[in-house]
Amino acid sequence: MQEGQIMINRTARYYILSDNSLPIREVWIVLHGYGQLAQDFIKTFESVLKPGVCIVAPEALSRFYISHHKKTIGASWMTSEFREAEIADYSNYLTQVYHEVCRTRMIGAHKLILMGFSQGVATLFRWLTTSNISVNHIVAWAGSIPSELAEKESFIERMKIDSYVIYGQQDGIVTAEEQAKSIAFIEKHHLPYRIISFEGRHQVDEKTLNSLVNQIRNE
Repeated sequence: MQEGQIMINRTARYYILSDNSLPIREVWIVLHGYGQLAQDFIKTFESVLKPGVCIVAPEALSRFYISHHKKTIGASWMTSEFREAEIADYSNYLTQVYHEVCRTRMIGAHKLILMGFSQGVATLFRWLTTSNISVNHIVAWAGSIPSELAEKESFIERMKIDSYVIYGQQDGIVTAEEQAKSIAFIEKHHLPYRIISFEGRHQVDEKTLNSLVNQIRNE
């Protein structure tokens, strides 16, 4: 048996929250977790919106039925099958989304914040290693650093960006061991970061999110 590979064009979607009453000076790209859809995930960030802010939620390229009744649909950034191609595809896709939004919204100089939640954290980190876009802040919420990146010098250099590591004290999905490994990596390489924990589970907590936004905007 022989395996063949072919590159194709396909249609992807993303959602935007934007207040264009002032020129856009702050862009957020937010990456959802496993089994979520971007149109639902972006609603979490409505409180972040203000004049001059644009929030972009790309949707992962693979969708599937979550329930047996085929009424609930979610999306996934990748699986372990054909993983290198999937990583390359979504990394190219995310870079294209960023440039497309900046072009169509006529966005000039701006602060860029990248945030990943759950599976979106690993997606964000893998994307960063392939992209040269200028990033001001990274937010890793309830996720972990992919093991294959942990000792890559290129990744370590790319991670020298002001970062926030956020997790719920009763997460239940991301283990304490995974959290400890990510923090140990950051400390080992003396990367700029802050840890924020909140009383809650595997979720984007609105109160914590608003506190984070205030910190970023007051720097």
